[in-house]
Amino acid sequence: MAEKESILSNPLIQGLLGLGIGVGCGLLANQAYHNCDEADRRKWDKERIMHHGELGAITAATGIAAKSPFIAGLGAGWVITDLQDAHQWFATRRTL
Repeated sequence: MAEKESILSNPLIQGLLGLGIGVGCGLLANQAYHNCDEADRRKWDKERIMHHGELGAITAATGIAAKSPFIAGLGAGWVITDLQDAHQWFATRRTL
């Protein structure tokens, strides 16, 4: 008898899971930022190495290149939650 394939091996399910997790992470990052007071927000902006929307765009592109629906969905989730300031994503480079 052949083994039943897991639903998690379905690329559509992998992409939807990645997208769901990415959206959740993006929303948490946005919530943390908006819950800060103005001084903390300025410090966050000044010390940020990479914008989470920028990270999402890079992650989505990597997932597509690697043919990984989960990673592509994860990156897309980060992008979706941060479109309002996309003009800032690649504008400034910070170093560690």
